[in-house]
Amino acid sequence: MTIKEAIETAMQYEQRIRDLYGDAARQTSNPEGKRFFQMLSDDEQSHFDYLTDRLSQWEKAGVLEVIPLKSTVPSVKDLEKEVTSVGKKLSEEDRGDLKQALSKALKSEVETSEFYRKLVRELSGD
Repeated sequence: MTIKEAIETAMQYEQRIRDLYGDAARQTSNPEGKRFFQMLSDDEQSHFDYLTDRLSQWEKAGVLEVIPLKSTVPSVKDLEKEVTSVGKKLSEEDRGDLKQALSKALKSEVETSEFYRKLVRELSGD
């Protein structure tokens, strides 16, 4: 796999997860759940934007400058508070919908992580 193909494939993974979170945000009726899923969708969009920028640099210069990727997701402590707050306000039906959406997202996150691990093993050079 070339660098260009690797970045383009990574972009596809990030788009898929972004869209899963975005769909969950639109489908949940709970305002806190909507905000939570939108935050995750926005974070995935930032990954996509980062990769788009890296691809542009690669196509123009043939090199990749390493720029740290910053997360837009709050700290684990803040997320735990948010999850606890949301959980207390969800109806049983909302909880089922939330679990289903999170299950899909987790599957995609695991697939994406495996893609990145495989990519690191397979790409040669710096």
